[in-house]
Amino acid sequence: MKFEKVLPALREGKKIRRKSWNKRNYIVVEKDNLIVDENDYAIPFCIDDFSVDDWEIVEEKKKVKLRDLTQEQYEKWFKDNCCSKKRK
Repeated sequence: MKFEKVLPALREGKKIRRKSWNKRNYIVVEKDNLIVDENDYAIPFCIDDFSVDDWEIVEEKKKVKLRDLTQEQYEKWFKDNCCSKKRK
């Protein structure tokens, strides 16, 4: 999508990135209205960044506290985090 389409989301504090970037990379507006990356470094833009149409809004996974998991979710979490490591 064009930068103009993701600009309102950026103004709302959501993270955005270009599809060509690594999935861990994004930009966001800080409290002092600086546009920064995931490491809090200011981002320099070039004119090409505004004309491409590969911008996307980063969909963040909703974090659920362990105590709020359903029994099925807990069993999956337990299996993935507690039982999958081989003991020496």
